[in-house]
Amino acid sequence: MMDDSEIKGRVGDAAWSVDDIPYDSIDASLIHDNTELFYLIAAASFVEITSDLYTRNLIEFFQGNPRSRAGSPISGSLKRSSMARR
Repeated sequence: MMDDSEIKGRVGDAAWSVDDIPYDSIDASLIHDNTELFYLIAAASFVEITSDLYTRNLIEFFQGNPRSRAGSPISGSLKRSSMARR
């Protein structure tokens, strides 16, 4: 579970926080009836929030498969990165 500092501030190595977004400068009338933009933002948010889970699932699925790790220097760093976030 995240503590208040992680929710209100920057989490991990993030370069920004939701507190950095100037919500008062957004002109809602420009996007209010833009259904395509709504779906684009919704889809992007789902990709963002599920990327860690997807990475862990791939690591677990291919664990023990020597062909999946052969020549792949990134697999070790993904595993370390994924484990650090747990």
